[in-house]
Amino acid sequence: MAYYKLVSGGAVVDVIDEAAALWIVEDIQSLSLYSGKRENAWGVQATGESTLWHLNGLPAFHDYPDVPTVTLEEIGEGEYTALLAELEAGRIVEMENEPEPDTGQPDEKPEAKTIIQQLREQIAALQETNNMLTECLLEMSEVVYSE
Repeated sequence: MAYYKLVSGGAVVDVIDEAAALWIVEDIQSLSLYSGKRENAWGVQATGESTLWHLNGLPAFHDYPDVPTVTLEEIGEGEYTALLAELEAGRIVEMENEPEPDTGQPDEKPEAKTIIQQLREQIAALQETNNMLTECLLEMSEVVYSE
């Protein structure tokens, strides 16, 4: 069984158990995200399922370029258990002066929106656009059929 720590900005932001992890794959054709095999994954869902992490060195998600990028580092079960306890207690686990890998992307915001928040915002914007288009169609119908 493999365990990983996820490192971003010089700190451990999450730990995952490879067997239980939800690996996120992007379908290039439809740009949709789904869970799949680790070898095809561009990201992984956080332990608490509240955040999606992008894996360093892989293409960014097309519809979600702001997903925070992390580096996977394999660790043993003992370190996994210790780091998980620290993270669950709300403690930040700093790395020892390791340089942050260059992701080729602008610096991530620590408070980056979760994928669920982004989807809710997209749904709200689409509903607003749909309402506006419906109103336009009704106005056009009135003009066409009132003559």
